[in-house]
Amino acid sequence: MPTVPVLADALASAFDFDASKAKSLSRFMREGGLLTTGARGVNAPQATTLDAARLLIAMMLNSKLPTVVEDVKLIGQFVPLRPEKLPAGFKPDTLENGLALLIDYAAKMDANGVKMESIAFRLQPYKAMANIEIVKGKGKSVSIDLSLPDVRKWVISGPFPDTYREAYSRFPVGFYQEPMITEKELVLVGKLVMGSDQ
Repeated sequence: MPTVPVLADALASAFDFDASKAKSLSRFMREGGLLTTGARGVNAPQATTLDAARLLIAMMLNSKLPTVVEDVKLIGQFVPLRPEKLPAGFKPDTLENGLALLIDYAAKMDANGVKMESIAFRLQPYKAMANIEIVKGKGKSVSIDLSLPDVRKWVISGPFPDTYREAYSRFPVGFYQEPMITEKELVLVGKLVMGSDQ
């Protein structure tokens, strides 16, 4: 398994993201307590799937350095709006844990096409939402919407929460900017975390 700096560099290369910005984002996140830290050199700790998930969130948002820690904390703590609809074997409590689970699952898949469920992970920062879509055998799909914990309460009983308005106004981008990762890319990320690009 790679270290966090090596993983950040590999993710930047894989997604055609600016390598120097990825390095800076990972440094700010590490200093903010969001990424694995420890000794340097040969004793440096290995990156985890949660590190990969958080780095991906930062890159998908194209966060600015001064706000990256807050951005990733905010989005990473989104919760499933309908937890009772989560499929068996996939019960994440937060978005970042859900993305880490998907990466871990994909790490065990063959990047060249052993059949796996069709998966798409989409961020919709302009409306403080995210979505995970899993298409199982025979075309059965599960769509999981995630947002702030306050939004889950609002969906059930109202009223519209101020925290939601604050969250989506933080990312003033158009509807056309919905970064998405598919199962093929999740397989790639999983292989990077495992230290193999084969």
